[in-house]
Amino acid sequence: MRRCALAMVLWLFVAAADGLVPSSLADESSALVIETAASLPWATLAQPYSEALSASGGAPPYAWALVSGSLPPGITLSSGGVISGTPERAGAYYFTASVQDAAGATASRSFGLVVALPPTPAISITGVADSVSPAEQLAFDIRLSSSYPLDITGTVTLTFEPDAVNPSDDPSVQFSSGGRAIDFMIPAGELSARWLSPPTLQTGTVAGKIRLRLAYSAGGVNLTPAIAPVRTITVSRSMPQIRSVRVIKGGGGFQVVVTGFSTPRQVTQAKFEFKTNLTGSYQTLSSTVNVENAFNQWYKGEASQQFGSAFVYTQPFTVQGNLGDITSVSVTLSNVHGGSSSVSADF
Repeated sequence: MRRCALAMVLWLFVAAADGLVPSSLADESSALVIETAASLPWATLAQPYSEALSASGGAPPYAWALVSGSLPPGITLSSGGVISGTPERAGAYYFTASVQDAAGATASRSFGLVVALPPTPAISITGVADSVSPAEQLAFDIRLSSSYPLDITGTVTLTFEPDAVNPSDDPSVQFSSGGRAIDFMIPAGELSARWLSPPTLQTGTVAGKIRLRLAYSAGGVNLTPAIAPVRTITVSRSMPQIRSVRVIKGGGGFQVVVTGFSTPRQVTQAKFEFKTNLTGSYQTLSSTVNVENAFNQWYKGEASQQFGSAFVYTQPFTVQGNLGDITSVSVTLSNVHGGSSSVSADF
């Protein structure tokens, strides 16, 4: 009797060694599991996206569903386990998906999906030349090399670096709206900025470099590169320019009042030519005045700094004889870059 019991135990042991395993072990080896990693490949805003979730074990076919959290707007999860669509908003999104097999077994996993902004197209300031004239108002625009799926908002900041004999900032170098900063917006899908009114740039009257620097963002993300886009515009040194000449009589003589500007903040010489009518014949008398010291004194003083290179130059003259014999005066101003155009005034 003892021998038979021993034989039965040995048979059961051999049967197990021949490959029979407990049922609980068989269920474990075929358990339903999700194989896709929790961190999904990134999507790009406004570009098609597709990523298939995968599972193994259990009893196929599988059915997938969103359990909690949210997918990016524009993205859905199909029952076949495919996450696809065109994302409509950038950001990081977290959700839990579950899979169910044909036998009713389920498995779930939490996932993260990042929707990144697409590469930013090149942005530039257009409509202005590299070298411009002084005392002008220049229209400009901001453009993208290609459209972008989000509104781009930003600021243009102006700085001025004078290049003058007597250097000074020029407060008139500014935007037409006032100040040295102006905001802009390029709507999604468009190439040019939209403005409440077309902006212009005032170039001022001092030689130097005007720099326009861009800073911009989209969807709350700063898109400005480490080396921000900058447009440099040059106002060159040049000869003086006269805007007006007038004559003031009185006190046994007269004064010639000249208004103008000189981009290097330098004037060295003034030439006056008077037309006279003596005894019925017209003659021209000329007078040349060295004005370099007088102008240097003006340009080096604080009072001149609010006017850029603009000036009002008054030259007095005394008359021996009949003031009525002088009919007109023409004025030319010069510096090291040449002479201005002649401007006249009648007496």
